[in-house]
Amino acid sequence: MKRLASIAIVALGLLPACGGGSYLNENDRLREQNLGLAEQVQDLGRQVEDLKIQLQIARRPAAPALPPGIQPAQCVRIEIGRFSAAADTDGDGRNDAVRLYLAPQDANRRFIQVTGQARVSVVAIVPGRDARTLGTRTFEPAAFDGSYRSGITGTHYTLVCPLTEAVPQGVRQLTVRAALDDLVTGQSHEAEHTLRW
Repeated sequence: MKRLASIAIVALGLLPACGGGSYLNENDRLREQNLGLAEQVQDLGRQVEDLKIQLQIARRPAAPALPPGIQPAQCVRIEIGRFSAAADTDGDGRNDAVRLYLAPQDANRRFIQVTGQARVSVVAIVPGRDARTLGTRTFEPAAFDGSYRSGITGTHYTLVCPLTEAVPQGVRQLTVRAALDDLVTGQSHEAEHTLRW
């Protein structure tokens, strides 16, 4: 009889765990948390390795000599992508900004990443009147770096410039001007693009 009572007590103690209650849920939560922490540790490890490489480059006394005829990749021009267009940023059904796809390019017209600062202005040109600036925006280096995109629309910097003035009645085209200051080479580049409104 005592033996049966002992078995019953042990069985009752196991019921919450076997019943799939909070015990399993807590294990699942801890397992998920552990996986998340492991991913964070891996990401931090990669960042540390990247910073070590950057430090090695910064400590190098001079750039190594390149083979004859080979030039280091540098931005020599910028291009405003043809998919740049008016944009509705607040979802009210009316365009209130311009979304600009900016592509810095090297001497072979290949996209090249740049550490820099960009300025964008949107201008309306009305025949018989002075050009009217409808919006301007400066992208500081951190914001410019954060605007880098690569996907089905290509590789570019996506720069959104809000309009602070209404587009004059009858205007169907806007002129977008972009300037990029390359903080590594000290060079400045400009581009202009006309888009339909």
